[in-house]
Amino acid sequence: MTTDTFAKAATAKAKLGKDTVTIQGIANNGPEALSLIQQHQPDIAFLDIRMPGMTGLDVARQLPARTRVVFVTAFDQYAIDAFDTAAADYLLKPVS
Repeated sequence: MTTDTFAKAATAKAKLGKDTVTIQGIANNGPEALSLIQQHQPDIAFLDIRMPGMTGLDVARQLPARTRVVFVTAFDQYAIDAFDTAAADYLLKPVS
């Protein structure tokens, strides 16, 4: 999961159900997200579009097909590009 803060990740986990979701890593930037995803090989990765060092789209393009990507972002103009990278979903912030 790539998110702005650990608190947001904890909130997301609570909403999704703590027994069904394991957060394997929280990245502060694109290169860190890519490294964590390659290391842990999660079933799903939540990415923002705009991240320091590498965009979420760039990260998604380098992931193995088994890792599904959900973009969680404030930028609606990247939705088509996201689905071109085989995104599983595209959520606009704020997510409630």
